[in-house]
Amino acid sequence: MSISRKALERRLSAELLKADNDEWLAGIRILPGGVVNGTVVSRVFENVDAADRRVHIERVLRAIDTILRPGFLSLYTPEEADALELEHAHAARDAPSDPAGTWLELASALAQAEARSPQAEPMTSPRVVAFYSYKGGVGRTTAITHTAYELARSGKKVVLVDLDLEAPGLNDVFDLPKSPPVGILEFLYRSRPGMAEEQVPAITDTFCEVRFRSEARGRLFVVPAGKVDSAYIARIASLRVEDILGPNGPWDRFVKQINEQLEPDYVLIDSRTGINDWAAFCLFHAAHEVFVVFFPSRQNVDGLRPLLDGMRLLGLGDRVRLWASMYPARKEGESRAKEYLAELGRVLSTDQSRDETENIYEPGTTSDDDQLLGIPYLEAVALADEIPVIAARTYYSQLVNRIDEMLEEASLVRILDHQGARREILESLPFDVVTAEEMNQERLKKLFHRTSDFDKLLDGPTCLVRGRKGTGKSVLYGIFVKHQDMVKELASPRLDDKRYDFVSGHGEASPKPGPDEFGAWHRLVTERKLTWHALWRAIVLLRLVPLMERKPKEMSDEVWRTARKPTTNAPSRWTREHTRAVEELAVNATDSKYALDALDDAMTRAHREVWLFFDDLDEDFQTDAALRNKALSGLFELLQTSDDQHHKAIRFKVLLREDIWNELTFQNKSHFNGRYIELRWRRTDVLRLALKQALASPRFDDIARKFKPISNLELASEESLVNALEPLWGVRMGKKRSKYVHRWVYERLSDSQGNFFPRAMQHLLIAAKEKELEYLARQGIQAPRDRLIRVDALLQGLKEKASKERVEELKEEYKEIRSFLDSLRELGTSPLANKAIQERWDRCGRPRGIPTKDAITWLQSIGLMSDASRSGEQKIADLYLYGLGLSRMGQ
Repeated sequence: MSISRKALERRLSAELLKADNDEWLAGIRILPGGVVNGTVVSRVFENVDAADRRVHIERVLRAIDTILRPGFLSLYTPEEADALELEHAHAARDAPSDPAGTWLELASALAQAEARSPQAEPMTSPRVVAFYSYKGGVGRTTAITHTAYELARSGKKVVLVDLDLEAPGLNDVFDLPKSPPVGILEFLYRSRPGMAEEQVPAITDTFCEVRFRSEARGRLFVVPAGKVDSAYIARIASLRVEDILGPNGPWDRFVKQINEQLEPDYVLIDSRTGINDWAAFCLFHAAHEVFVVFFPSRQNVDGLRPLLDGMRLLGLGDRVRLWASMYPARKEGESRAKEYLAELGRVLSTDQSRDETENIYEPGTTSDDDQLLGIPYLEAVALADEIPVIAARTYYSQLVNRIDEMLEEASLVRILDHQGARREILESLPFDVVTAEEMNQERLKKLFHRTSDFDKLLDGPTCLVRGRKGTGKSVLYGIFVKHQDMVKELASPRLDDKRYDFVSGHGEASPKPGPDEFGAWHRLVTERKLTWHALWRAIVLLRLVPLMERKPKEMSDEVWRTARKPTTNAPSRWTREHTRAVEELAVNATDSKYALDALDDAMTRAHREVWLFFDDLDEDFQTDAALRNKALSGLFELLQTSDDQHHKAIRFKVLLREDIWNELTFQNKSHFNGRYIELRWRRTDVLRLALKQALASPRFDDIARKFKPISNLELASEESLVNALEPLWGVRMGKKRSKYVHRWVYERLSDSQGNFFPRAMQHLLIAAKEKELEYLARQGIQAPRDRLIRVDALLQGLKEKASKERVEELKEEYKEIRSFLDSLRELGTSPLANKAIQERWDRCGRPRGIPTKDAITWLQSIGLMSDASRSGEQKIADLYLYGLGLSRMGQ
């Protein structure tokens, strides 16, 4: 079709309009397929009935271009137009310049008009959300009415506008007792430029409130299209979309006055179906967000494809949400709905190229957002006479949650869009790497996260805490032995029944023997002069005896004096006196055994309990694994003996690296089954820790209280924590925004065995914050509007800081494999071939004495790697990948 709208208007004017000023054309529009809509007022139609008028206009159109045919054309005489009070101030000769010749051009013009329109500014309230469908009968109106009801029920104030002007129906859906005197069509029509101000209807005449039978904390107002009569038909035929645009145009006036009168949280628009001017207005101009409702069929998807592609080309794809409707409530139906949702999602994707944040996910993994966004065919909905339909509420709550996310995001944008405020908030975030030993109690209270493992440790029989280095064992040790008041406050009321003392059995908080002492004792044990069991008992006596004000009757004087002497003379560091006392008490094994029993009896009678914490058991044996295994086996034999003696007041809490525990061999090791905990950071633990660190900033705390309040951080659900962290790092990520940031953080900072390392997150946040501040200082880099830290900054923090620091910690933890880890850089990309790994293991001298054939199994056990999808290859955990100088294949 070669004719433009302006050319068509000229030809129609020549054919139908005489010289009289009371003849005119309005709203002439050529739709896809050559369909012509609009209004013609001409004396040609005098004394001609409606059928003949249509035959006449069809003949005229065919003569102009054979593809043209009449669509929604209103044909009047001048007298009929006057009787219907039709205005022609917008007639063709007075109309503004044609913004578009095609539907996509119109959409582009509307999008540009939106950029100039105050009400379209993303930060403004209310948020305008349109519900659109390519075809009718797919459940769009049902979706919007249920969503409006659920929003009102949750406490929101909602205005529902019927812009499906050619097929209005909201009056019938809600069964309004009395329709307002003016509909949206008449308001827009009488608000056009050139109309007298006294003709503009009052905004209060355009809406009425829906009264719900059940309790609703919010309110719902409906703005119907209007009463459908001859005047309505005439107005819709003559009103053009261009007539209501502009900064002070009718639509802006409506939104402004509705906001002033009702101050709603949301304006929901029931849009026209298909590809036409009013649908384009709803999609490209009026709404901040659009829900596209569709029945998952090839016909619907193919029809939506060009529309969604147009939105993507205009940079509006991110405002669209897809909603599958009325699919069969069977597995096959859900599968097809998901398939078409994914297909349309790819059409909307703003970046058809590679996305580095996507690439770090393994090929073939599915989206985090596995929940199908839609509602199947429900007979209860199909047969319902009124809303809401209880059976459908669960489904439509998904829509409500998404819309609420939009409002919160818009509110947050108002703050974060101000560059000065963004910088101040970022700079106030107190991210740093501080150990428990370096924290004072006040700061520790703010940052310490009480995981479920803390509660398990309070259980008396729990005597062993296992975990990788860096998972928080030393933090627990430091908190218990250095901040006892804090522990008792956290543990209340569980520890309120008696007096509890937390003592360092071995660790940096007390004088402790080092490698030299353990080496000397090892020689004595080898010569059968002492046992490790007796040596550990002697160390325990050195810790416990000084706690007693008087000697228990059953304890020998010699043990009492020997155990107290080192503390009296050198309380702050391990000395030769400590060593001599340990050896004397170990030699005097029988008296020492009775002394420990006597201490337990005395403390039990005094309603007192002492917990002995053992830490740093990996550091004080250097690389002598055989010595360490024998020494620690003796410690656990002492624990078994204490159980056999039914000690009630003396409790042991040993904090040990997981791999060291696995290497230990001693009799009755199964005795400790059910009495240990494995330190594992769950996602909720990680989220609480990240949020606590962010909330230490008063500026961020203020944002959180305003937009994402949490009444009890320790009891908050994962969903609440995810929402509370949205101002920090957002919620979703990726090209299709289908993955979750918090899952990305948790998975990237966990090793191949699923161990999460909280210190790595501290490094990540520090580096990401610095990167974000760097971006702010550079010209031409736009800040994210919905979060302080963008995903790219998190990714760079992982690459440049967190991964490197974690690799250094791994080298410190396993000093013997340092050169092996350095050699992996030569291999370039992950996954790595098993053969290449084994060759480098061999070349580095088979560290730790592990045979080459067992190397990969051991490296997997420490969380460095895991089997790749292809046989014979190993995938390096992202936590270590970049620190080892590697990259993932395909990046």
